[in-house]
Amino acid sequence: MSSKRIALILSLLGCVSCIGINQELGQDFLATNMQYDIKTDGFAITDVQMDYPDGLSGYSLYRFTFGAINDGYFGLTTRSTAFTLIPVSDSLDFGKKGTQVVRQFHFAGVPDTTSCVYSNQKNILQNVHVYALSEAMDFTKATPELKVDYSGRISEGIPIYNGTDSLSFNFTKNFAALYIEGYPAYTAKVGK
Repeated sequence: MSSKRIALILSLLGCVSCIGINQELGQDFLATNMQYDIKTDGFAITDVQMDYPDGLSGYSLYRFTFGAINDGYFGLTTRSTAFTLIPVSDSLDFGKKGTQVVRQFHFAGVPDTTSCVYSNQKNILQNVHVYALSEAMDFTKATPELKVDYSGRISEGIPIYNGTDSLSFNFTKNFAALYIEGYPAYTAKVGK
């Protein structure tokens, strides 16, 4: 190989290795509404207080919380819940009043999350007591007052929940009959 050729190859390699790279190239092509300024802010947290776990949860249209938590500080704390039973279909026809026969009114609730203080308490069997409200809930209040009719359960037997499976039970036939009797008034109220 001639010395001219070697010099040409070395000079080409030198030219390629000396190219500067501009890391900011193209930044002005981003739309201004796609650029974010990240800022931090600090604020004082005031009026924070401790409360029992049964007073901390709020009403939700999609979830309900129930069960018990046992810890060394508060001991056993239970949590109950109330919710409205709304049929999946708004075009149910239960037949003429007085001719209906209740075969079964079943409830199934799928678990979303299970919370516990200690992992060994995750699958403790819990009795679930199901009662009807004696008065309708006032949804205009942030925390509606619940008036429960404890005179009799509306579930057949006492459902047992273990924290992992769905909560599943049958309502009593008397409660199912009351529900069917009140269904036409409910659909008239919501404007079926």
